[in-house]
Amino acid sequence: INAEYMGKKISELSGKNENECKTYLNEQIDKFIEERIIVSQELIKKYADSRIVNGDVIVIYAASSVVEQTIIKAFESGKKFELIIVDSRPNLEGKAMLRRLSKMKIPITYIFLNAISYVMKRATKVFLGAFCLLSNGNLVSRCGSSIVAMMAKEYNVPVILLCESYKFSEKVRLDSICENELTDRKNLLGFSGDELLSPNWESNSYLQLLNLVYDLTPINFITMVITEFGVIPPSSCYVIIREYSEENLYN
Repeated sequence: INAEYMGKKISELSGKNENECKTYLNEQIDKFIEERIIVSQELIKKYADSRIVNGDVIVIYAASSVVEQTIIKAFESGKKFELIIVDSRPNLEGKAMLRRLSKMKIPITYIFLNAISYVMKRATKVFLGAFCLLSNGNLVSRCGSSIVAMMAKEYNVPVILLCESYKFSEKVRLDSICENELTDRKNLLGFSGDELLSPNWESNSYLQLLNLVYDLTPINFITMVITEFGVIPPSSCYVIIREYSEENLYN
């Protein structure tokens, strides 16, 4: 749930007892989920589906609920296309999406990130999900997204970002290091080859395992952003933030 939204609602609790506060906050959380997530994703699916045509070869990376729903909607509407799921270790998020989508009769190719240049030669579109879209148009998303977008740029394949407006941020970042999240370093060792490290590798002061969660994709790698408000260029992110200010957007 958006922190600004919750902060505003908590500030309205003055004079209410504990039960009233709980009831009010639960109602506001349900309202946020319904209006800002569920309805937004329905509209994004509608706009994104119109961008898919017969014969498309669509590249997606890792896992995104709104991207997955868009693919399902396009398939159920009778469109014939091929899907390429790009995945990466250690999380292998794309494998779960592969498991779900493979139950449908969609031609799917599943590859790891290191083979992205091979499949991008025949791709027609790239769909990406977002963790956060910054006010300068840069994208913060699952680590590896920037490589997919960069390769798409190299092969002149449009990169289409599907992003709900509650993920828009007034912040500006120029790299992935200043603000990021770290996950368990041991996840990097969960594949064949981990025997190359000795059991006491953690005591080795010369060795660091860095497992970043997100990376930053520059604005010039993104062709368009599809939100519940329609299709916009990534440079218009701040316009959405400004026009739909907290008073108008979160009431």
